[in-house]
Amino acid sequence: MSETRRNFLLKTTYVGAGLAAAGVMKPLASLGASEHISGTARPAFMAVEAALLNSAPEVFQAGAAHVVDQLRFLEAGSTRIHGFMDEKIIQQVHLRFKPEDLSIMVEMYRNRKDHFAGGNWADGEMWGKAVRAMVKAYCYRPDSELRAGLDATVSGILSTQTADGCISTYPYEKQPYSGDLWGRKYVLLGLEDYYVAVNKDPRVLEAMIQMADYTLGQVGPAPKVRIVDTGWDWNGIESSSILEPMVRLYLITGLPRYLEFARYIVEVEGGCKRENMFEAVLKKDVREIGHDSNPTQGTAKQYEMTSCFEGLVEYYRATGNQHWRDSGLRFYQSVLNTETTVVGSGGGLGTYNKGIGPNEQWNDSTRAQIHPVNIGIEACAGPRWMGFCGQMLRLTGDPEYADTMELAMENAVLGSIKPDGTRIDYHNQLNGTRNNKVGWFVRINEKNVTCCVYNVADALALVPMTEVMSSSTGPVINFYFDGEATAPLPDETKASLRIASDYPKSGKVTITVNPQAPKAFNLKLRIPGWSENTGLKVNGKAVKVTPKTYADLNRKWSPGDTIHLDLDMKCHVIHPPEGSTNPGEQYFALQRGPVVLVRDARLESNALQPVALRNKVPDTFELIAVKETVPAQMEFVVPVKNGSSFHVIDFASAGGTWDTTSEYRTWISVI
Repeated sequence: MSETRRNFLLKTTYVGAGLAAAGVMKPLASLGASEHISGTARPAFMAVEAALLNSAPEVFQAGAAHVVDQLRFLEAGSTRIHGFMDEKIIQQVHLRFKPEDLSIMVEMYRNRKDHFAGGNWADGEMWGKAVRAMVKAYCYRPDSELRAGLDATVSGILSTQTADGCISTYPYEKQPYSGDLWGRKYVLLGLEDYYVAVNKDPRVLEAMIQMADYTLGQVGPAPKVRIVDTGWDWNGIESSSILEPMVRLYLITGLPRYLEFARYIVEVEGGCKRENMFEAVLKKDVREIGHDSNPTQGTAKQYEMTSCFEGLVEYYRATGNQHWRDSGLRFYQSVLNTETTVVGSGGGLGTYNKGIGPNEQWNDSTRAQIHPVNIGIEACAGPRWMGFCGQMLRLTGDPEYADTMELAMENAVLGSIKPDGTRIDYHNQLNGTRNNKVGWFVRINEKNVTCCVYNVADALALVPMTEVMSSSTGPVINFYFDGEATAPLPDETKASLRIASDYPKSGKVTITVNPQAPKAFNLKLRIPGWSENTGLKVNGKAVKVTPKTYADLNRKWSPGDTIHLDLDMKCHVIHPPEGSTNPGEQYFALQRGPVVLVRDARLESNALQPVALRNKVPDTFELIAVKETVPAQMEFVVPVKNGSSFHVIDFASAGGTWDTTSEYRTWISVI
C-alpha cells in the first residue's frame, strides 16, 4: 500500500470514527452502498466534521478557494454580440432547449431503466449537459422563456431524487458502474451552474448535498467500490471526471468531505486504474497514459481525460498546491504540441492507440493529421478543449489560452454544425465531407441526439462570456466580435464598451470606452499570437504592442475615448509538422487570423486537385477578397506565382451541403 493511500485511509477512518462516536454515522470507509447522511443528522455531521478539521491544521479552510482567478466572468446579461456567432448561439437555443425534450431527459432518471431493458448506458449525461449549456445561454441573454424552462426542468430532476439521495438513470443493482457516475457528474454540474448563476434555491443545494453524500457512500476506498473500477471502457477515467463537481460543491458548501473525496480521486487513485494520470502527464505525453506499454490497450480517451483535467484545475483552486497547477499546464502543452490539429481540436486521427474507440483517443494526431488513419475528430473534443482552456484563462490570465480557444471555436466547433443547426458532425474530418452518420446517440422525440450536441451548444455560449471579462484592475477584452459590454471597475462603478467590427472577416476594430465619469483604470486588449504587426491607437496616439500578450492600457479614461485596433490578417501558410508526410509529398494549409481557409468542390471544378507551384510552398499568400459564391462567412482568391489561382472559404462553411458536392480540402496537396 502506498504512503498516500495509507495516509488517506487513516484520515478517513479518524473522521469516520469521530462522527460515529457522535452518533451521526458510521465511519466513512465502512458506509454501505445504500447508506447516506440523513437530513436530520447533517447538522450534527457538519458540527463534528468542523470540530475535527479545526484540530487538523493540515486541512484547508472549508470552502476557501486558495487560488484567486486572474479573470472573472461579467454579470449575466452584461455582454451582447452581433452577427454570425450570435446567430449560431440563438440557433442552438431554439433547437436544443425544448421543454418536451428536457422532460424526456428527466423521465430517464425517474424510470431508471437498465440499458438492456430499453435505456442507454449513458442516458444520464444528457440532462446535465443540456442544463449547463442552457445556463450559459441564459447568462448571455437572460429572458423569461429560458428562465422558466430552467426552473421547470430543475424542479423536474429534483422530483426524481429518492429518499436516500440518489439521482441516477441506473437501477440500484447496476450502480455505480458503467456510465452511472458519468451521468451523476453532469447532473451535479448542471445543478451547480443553475444554483450559482440563476437561482440560489436552498432545495437545489440540499439536493446536491444529498446526491453527493449518496455517491460518497458507494464509492471510495474498500470496502466501498473503487472509482477506477467503475465506468465503461476507460479504466475509471470517465467516472473520475466527477472530480470537477465534487470540488465545486466543496467550494459552494464548505463541507470538507467533498474535498477529501476529490483528494481520493487525484492523489490516491489518480483518476485511472493503470496509473495516476495526473502524475503521469508530468513525465509523458497524453497518448501514452494508461496503455500498459501496449497501445492496443490504450485508455487515453480525449474527451473524458480533458474533463478530468478540468476538475484538476478546480482542485488546484481549492488546495493551492502548485504541483497540480503544473500538472494542468503540462496537460495543456502535451495536447497542444502532440494532439492539436490545424483546426484547433484533436485526437482520433493517428495509429498510436488501437484499443476500444481509437477514433476518440489521444493518438499523435498532430503528426497524423496530414494522412489520418481514422475517420475524424470527435466533435466533443473541441468544446471540452475550449472548456479546459477557458478554465486556464480565468486561472492564469494568460492570453495564450484565449488564442487556443478561438482557433478551436472558429474552426472545429463551428465547422461541426450543419448550416440549419439540426446536426453535429460526430467525427469532424480535415479532408472529406461532413458526415450525416452519427455515432453514439440517445433517441429523444424522434431525434438522434448525440453526446456532442449539448457540448457544442455549451461551447458557443461560452464565447460571449469570454469576449469581455473583468480583472482586479479593470476590463479585459479577449475577442472582438461586434457588440457591447458593461464591465465593473475597481472602484465598483462600471464602464460600457462598444466594440465595432466585422471580425473575423477583417481585423479592423473600433472600441469606444464610456466610464460613468472620467477615471483611471486598466483596459487590457488581447493581441493574438497570429497578429504579427498590429496597429493600436488610443485617441489617435499610437501604442506599441507585442503578439501573444495583452496590451495593458493604464490611463485616465473619459466617456467617448476611442481605441482603433488593426489586427494583422495576413494569410499564413501552415506547413506539415515534422514526420507527418511521406517523403516527396508536399501539403500546406492556410490560416488567416483565427480562421482556417479550405478548398471546396463547389468553388471550382479542380478544387480537389493538387495546386501546381513552380517553387517551394511560400510562408504567406496574398489573398483577394471576393463576394461569396456559396453560403460562407468569407471567400478569397489565392493567386499563385505561376499565373494560376484557386478559391478558398472558411473551414466552418466548407462542406455545407453535407454530401460529396461540397467535398473539401484543409490540407492542400502540391505538385
